[in-house]
Amino acid sequence: MSGFERVIKSLSRVLSWVAGGSLLVMMLITVANIILRPIYRPILGTPEIVEYGLVIVVCFGLACTAIARENVSVELLVSRFPKRAQAVIGSVTCLLSMGTMAVIAWQSAVFGWEQQMIDERSPVLLFPLFPLRYALVFGCIVLCLVLLLDLLKSLVEVVKR
Repeated sequence: MSGFERVIKSLSRVLSWVAGGSLLVMMLITVANIILRPIYRPILGTPEIVEYGLVIVVCFGLACTAIARENVSVELLVSRFPKRAQAVIGSVTCLLSMGTMAVIAWQSAVFGWEQQMIDERSPVLLFPLFPLRYALVFGCIVLCLVLLLDLLKSLVEVVKR
């Protein structure tokens, strides 16, 4: 395992722990809100906290899911091709995926910058929205690095076969 691969895997593992922590906070605040609603009063801003936690869960879970190969893939047709053709198709798929995620990261960074400049905030808690955009940017960049690692492995398969 190369140093680049180790760094990417450890970074994605850390991000998955952050995503798991966010999911735990979402669950706890939802349960507390349900329990406190009839007794006292609901927790202010619970839907916003859950929405923002969901952004963290999704954005930071992308890379770990890609590394573990737990994402959805359709290999019914491709699995019947020769290994070299499979590697070529994998390389093209990685390139297209990297391009898509790079565009999403770029546009999210632009939108996050705009939100930061106008100081856009959530309606109830007045939480600034730009950090969530930057979380998406970071998650997409890490996913691009994972896809780059997959691309390099696919290209090695193309050349080797």
